[in-house]
Amino acid sequence: MRRIQSVLVGTDFSGSASNAAERAARTAAEHSAALQILHVMSEPALAVLRDAYRAPAETERSLRAQAETKLEELRTKLASAYGVAAKTVLRLGVTRTALVEEAAHVDLLVLGARGTNPVIDTLIGTTAARVLRTIRLPLLIVKQQAVASYARVLAAVDLSQHAPATLEAAACLARKSPITVVHAFDVPFAGQLRLADASNERIARWQALAHERTCAELHHFVSAREAGAGRWRELTRQGDAVPVILGTAEEVNADLIVVGKHGRSLLEETLIGSVSRRILANARCDVLVVPPRVESM
Repeated sequence: MRRIQSVLVGTDFSGSASNAAERAARTAAEHSAALQILHVMSEPALAVLRDAYRAPAETERSLRAQAETKLEELRTKLASAYGVAAKTVLRLGVTRTALVEEAAHVDLLVLGARGTNPVIDTLIGTTAARVLRTIRLPLLIVKQQAVASYARVLAAVDLSQHAPATLEAAACLARKSPITVVHAFDVPFAGQLRLADASNERIARWQALAHERTCAELHHFVSAREAGAGRWRELTRQGDAVPVILGTAEEVNADLIVVGKHGRSLLEETLIGSVSRRILANARCDVLVVPPRVESM
């Protein structure tokens, strides 16, 4: 497993983006990685200025100059605070498209959870959530100030073929922190068993057996992982994955949740929401979303 060698952070100069930039710089410093700071000037918004408001060309040049100044100020601030070599990139286009294109050349993408327009975020989803649909590398969503390195990490796994990437990414990003590994399970056909008049005692026995088997499966799975050996704390919880993960994060006071992104279709995500998107929407701490195949972490 390769280390993190390059980090990209997207910024719209909001407070949330500032937290993301701090976390990206801290991460880059911890891993001796290169840092790239990207700001995208919205081409659709500029088109409205040109066409609807007849703004002169000087207005667009002024906006670009302001963005360049803000980027340089941010680069200088992060370089001074964290000792990282950072470069800035200013692009004109559609934000999500530009982020995905720039992210194709890095190991980790970092974004703030909210942007400068909370009304638009609420109506059509945050930039982070929209990028999550198509991104093919680890995506770190920052919700808190980056006052320290991650100290309490929760890795949520489903024991599928994709789960090893989740543990490897958790161990890679938070190299020195203990990691709690949680797996949510349920008793098959539990509701139907009650309808079939199975006794509470029998259902309880089945639940105990399911828990025992799940604990053994999780232990076997974690024990087979070399990355981060000796750092794992294993937990199994009965119930739906999302409330189990969020509840466990509160229980262990996690400052980072690591969760896998499986290959659901866009239709499924739109109708019911993937686990990763629901965690992203409701978690209080930062969230690292890991795609099924991680090539460089």
